[in-house]
Amino acid sequence: MKVLVVSSDSAENALFTEDIFVRVVSGVGKENALAHTILNCTEDVDLILNVGTCGAKKGCADIFDVVCVKRVINRDADLTQFHLPLYTTLDSKRGTIGPIDISDEGLTIASSDSFASTVIEESELYDMEAYGVALAAKCLKK
Repeated sequence: MKVLVVSSDSAENALFTEDIFVRVVSGVGKENALAHTILNCTEDVDLILNVGTCGAKKGCADIFDVVCVKRVINRDADLTQFHLPLYTTLDSKRGTIGPIDISDEGLTIASSDSFASTVIEESELYDMEAYGVALAAKCLKK
């Protein structure tokens, strides 16, 4: 088994030293995470793990928790004025890309390039790279 460990900086993935781990430092943001995940995911990778620091609503997660995520939303995607659902954008084939469902259980994480002080009701967690890693995993069928 091979696990691709994606983090925004090297300190966040330093503990993953065994041979089953392929460590990737993506830098900050959804686009960097997407590109580095796709470029470094080989056919022998069975699982992609997003590791790092995220924010959480009070009571949803504590420091050093490992969290199961059921859904990832792209907080920056708001094309509602063009009659698309919130958190949905267009893909290169004029289709849509919206929230990514990962599991039946867990928490919802909102991904954004910048976080305002406003609460996102649909989400318990917040992370800058999560949507990029989730979209790469979906594209790569991992």
